[in-house]
Amino acid sequence: MGGLDLSDEYVQKERLECDYYELLTDNIRNLGKSCLAEVTYNVDFKRIIETYSGNYTYVTATGGPFTINVFGQIAPVSAGTMISAKGNHYMGRDDEKTKPICDDSRVKDILTLCQPTGCSTTLANLFLNQIGTLNEIKEADEFEELSSTKIFKTKDWVKGYGDDRYSEKNMFSVHMGKKYGNPNKKASGGGQRLKKRPLHEVAASDDDSTASSNDTMPGSSSDGPVVKMGAFYDPRLNEDYRGELFQLVDDKLVQLDVRTTEGTLIPPWKFYDALKPGTLILAECTLHVFMLEDVKKGLTRKTYQINARSIRILDGSDADPIARIIPELRKPNSESTSDGPTFKSDVSNAFASFEIPNKKRKTNESAAVKSASGSGAKKGPGANNKTAADKRKNRKKKQVVGEDEDDFGMVTSAADKNKDKEKEGSVDEREDDVDMEM
Repeated sequence: MGGLDLSDEYVQKERLECDYYELLTDNIRNLGKSCLAEVTYNVDFKRIIETYSGNYTYVTATGGPFTINVFGQIAPVSAGTMISAKGNHYMGRDDEKTKPICDDSRVKDILTLCQPTGCSTTLANLFLNQIGTLNEIKEADEFEELSSTKIFKTKDWVKGYGDDRYSEKNMFSVHMGKKYGNPNKKASGGGQRLKKRPLHEVAASDDDSTASSNDTMPGSSSDGPVVKMGAFYDPRLNEDYRGELFQLVDDKLVQLDVRTTEGTLIPPWKFYDALKPGTLILAECTLHVFMLEDVKKGLTRKTYQINARSIRILDGSDADPIARIIPELRKPNSESTSDGPTFKSDVSNAFASFEIPNKKRKTNESAAVKSASGSGAKKGPGANNKTAADKRKNRKKKQVVGEDEDDFGMVTSAADKNKDKEKEGSVDEREDDVDMEM
C-alpha cells in the first residue's frame, strides 16, 4: 500500500481467522446507494454553490440533504490520523510563536482511512470505489478550472502515504466534529434557546429533561461525568490537555456521536484507545469544498473535506493506543534556546560581536631590537652599512609597487615620508580596485 505498513498487528487476530470479512462485505453491499462506493456524481447527487461564501455543498438528485456512509480501517498516525487534545490545530509557521488554542478555535480530530488489512478482493474494491467517487467530483471540478481565470491551490480529501507526491492515492481523510465548544452557545444565534413552558405548576421530578448542563461536568456523579449526547466535559479529562498551548476559558470538551460495536457512546478521552490504528469504522458523513480567496498571493485555496456526523466501530484492533503527547509551545528561531547553532542566533551574534584588532605603530626602539634579533649576527660598521643599503634597496622596491611602509610597522625618515606622499594617490586607487573585486 504505497509504503504504508499495515501488518497483522493492527487488527484483531479473530478477524483474520474467521469469515468476518465475508460477512462485512455482504453488509457493505447491502447499504446500496447509501454507501459512497455505490453512488455516481451528477446522477445520484450533485453540487450546489453557496451564494455568499462560494463554498460547495452537495444534495441528492431531488435537492434534499446529501449524507453518505463511508467505511475503512483507521491508518496509523504516520499516515495522517490525528487523535489528541491538540487535534488538527494549526500552530503557525516555524518562524512564528505558537498560536494557542483559545475559545472558538476550530479544533478537530482527523481519521485517515485505508483498505482493511487482509481483506478479500471484493471488499478491497468496495473501499477503493469510495475513492473513485471522490475522484469523480475532483475531476469534474478540474475540468471547470481549465476555463477559469483563477489560480487554485487545492487540498484533496484523497491522499497517499508520506510526502511522496507520486505515491498511489489510496486513502482518504475524515474530519470528526468540533472538539471544543461553549455549553452556553448551543444555538447558532448565541445563547441557549428557550422552550415553551406549561402555564400550570409542575412538580420537579428526577427525570426532568431540563436538567442543568452541570450534570456533564466532572464530579456530577459518584462514577464521574455523565456520558450522553450534548454533554460538555472538563477538557482536562484528556491527559494531554496540559501546558501553555491550551488557553480555553469557557469552551469545554464536546461529546461526539462515536459508538462501540454495541452502540454505547464513547467519551472523547477514550478515543485514544477506541479509535487506534487497525480499527474498522463506519461513518455517516457530509461532503464539502471550502473556498478561501488569498488576495495577497493572488490565488484561491480550495479544500475538499469529509465531515463525520456519526461514527460506529465495526471491529477493534490489537494495536497500542494512540500516544498522549503533551504539545510544546514553539518559539521563533531568533528566540531559540537550542544548544545547536542557528543562522539567526549564533552566526549573526558572532558577526556582530567580532572584535576588530587596532593597528599599533611600533617605536624606533622596538623596531631596532627586532632588526637586531632578526639579523642573527654581531653588529659592526660593515653590518650597519649593509643594513642601511638593504633598507634603501627595499624602500625603493616598495615605492615602485606603491606600498606604504608605515602600514607594515617599518620606521621611515621624514624624507622617505615625503616621497611616500607622492605615491598616495596611486595606492588609494589600487585599494579601491581590490575592494570592488572582493
